[in-house]
Amino acid sequence: LAMPRSDTSLRLCYAMALIRFVNGVVDANQTGAQARSVVSLAARLGLPVWFADLRHEATHNRLPTLPCLRLATLQAVDWLRERYWDAQKLALESRRERAAELLH
Repeated sequence: LAMPRSDTSLRLCYAMALIRFVNGVVDANQTGAQARSVVSLAARLGLPVWFADLRHEATHNRLPTLPCLRLATLQAVDWLRERYWDAQKLALESRRERAAELLH
């Protein structure tokens, strides 16, 4: 049986997930001797800039509200689906079709 979570506990969980998501997307593109801002990299990668702003707020200032964090998390999952999972699905389907052609 799951224990009910406090508002603060939920906010911390959502914030941690969003921070790790933004850092995971942006850090791979952090190259060179000089670090670039998370906001500039997010914009270049097509990540909504407000995700980077929310990440900064959660990391360095105040913990955002639960509704704001939930909205960001839902949009982050949509972003992953559109930018990554759908492309992976197409690539796998293409490879499967090619393999089937080669076997027949």
